Formats: sequence, C-alpha cells, structure tokens
Amino acid sequence: MKHDYKFTSHYIFKCDRVTGGRVFHENLLGAPAAVFKEVVSKIQEGDYLFVWLIEERKLYGIWKAKSRGQYNPYAFPESGGKFPSVVCCSRALNLEKGLDETTVRSIVAFDGSYPPYRLSYEHGQRLIQEFESTTKITSLPQIDRSPEIGKYLAEDGHFVRSHGELIIDNWLFRNNILHAYEYRIQKEMAFIKRDFYLARYEIFIEYWGMIGNASYNKIREEKINFYHNAGFKLVELFPVDVTMLSEVIRPKLAVYGVKFY
Repeated sequence: MKHDYKFTSHYIFKCDRVTGGRVFHENLLGAPAAVFKEVVSKIQEGDYLFVWLIEERKLYGIWKAKSRGQYNPYAFPESGGKFPSVVCCSRALNLEKGLDETTVRSIVAFDGSYPPYRLSYEHGQRLIQEFESTTKITSLPQIDRSPEIGKYLAEDGHFVRSHGELIIDNWLFRNNILHAYEYRIQKEMAFIKRDFYLARYEIFIEYWGMIGNASYNKIREEKINFYHNAGFKLVELFPVDVTMLSEVIRPKLAVYGVKFY
C-alpha cells in the first residue's frame, strides 16, 4: 500500500470504552475543548489520524480526516460534552490489532501516560510504516478456496471471512461454547446466513465489521428488525469490541444465561 505523505500531518486522539463506540463505529474522533485552538483546528482534510485506546494502552489506526477539525459542543453526549473538538474521518487502513505501548514509545518518545496529540512528520510516517509492516508480518493464513467459503482458518476448523470473525470464533472455541458459523435460517422462501449461532442458548451473534458504510448500515438495520420481529436473542459485536473481546462478550452472553467453564 502506498500513501502520499508529502502534504499531510499526523495526530493521535485518545478514547476509552465509553467513547470508543463512536470512534470505531462512526469514525468520529474527539478531544477536550482546551486543545481545539492549538491542535484540532489545525487538522486538514487528508491528514492521518491514530487512536490511543486508554485501557489497553495500544495505538490503533489508520484514519484519514474527511474535513477540517471543528468545534461541536454536542458531540459525544455520552461523556457529557467533554470532547467538543472533533474531526470526521474514514479508515485509510482498517486494522483490528493495535501497536503496543513499547513499540509506540520506540517511535514517539513521551512522558506520562498519553502520547502527544500532534506528531512530527517523521514520527507520523514511521507509525504508518510500522502499521503496514505489522500487517505483513502478522498476516493470517489464507487458503485458496471457493468465494462461498471463508478464507481464515479458525482453531475449530471453521473457515471465516474476516479477522474479526476469526477472533470471535476462536474465543468461543477456547471457552467451550458450542457454536455454528454462518448458520442458515429461513426467511420467507429463502435461506439467509447469520454470523454465529449458539444452539444451546438459542443466541445469534452478529459481527458488524463494516459499520459506517451507508449500504452496510442499511443491511444491519434490516437484520436487527428481523431479529426483533422474530423474537430472537441477539448479541451485537463491533470492530472495537474484538480488541477487548473477553471483557465485552462475557456480560452480553451472561444476560442470556451462558455459562463459562
């Protein structure tokens, strides 16, 4: 993958598990009001952005600004409006695995717990190169199979279609939770596939790996309506969830009586 870095700047935003949903699902990054003038107002369309996930102490990427940074006091209402300095962005490289703190500090030296908001051109470029090299080094085994079959081999023998689904499938297997992948259910005169089905508990799991895409969002809405109207149990998972899957999925499954051994 080649990038044009010549006229771009690079920034790091921070998020926690409260604001992470907006960040990873809606591609909306936010910062406190105090940094708007000196940092966020300087962001231009095309600048590269990263996210420091506070609880994990890892850096995720890569986003690209879709517009200039702006001030919106109504952004992130779940945090009480504490992060009005915002920028809308899109994913330039959609990675579900972050860079650990040691790797980040080897590129961007910083004191305290948080990396700086604004990076030098050199440091930003090195981070992007590190992300890109990581995707090559840690590439998952892919098998040349029919398009109808997933390309990632899970530990239980399932061939799944994405890295996120691989993490979920392996977690279910390691926790001794019997599950079917792409379970088919009948809808009117046709059969449709669902990501995961836990037959013992009659629970469906849907992984929304492309959330933020308009057509994909419409499909998600239709699926949710179907589950609701049919009275099925549904657990929803998003890209940010697989970065801390055990902590997210356990309480969601426990609501429906799933036992862990």
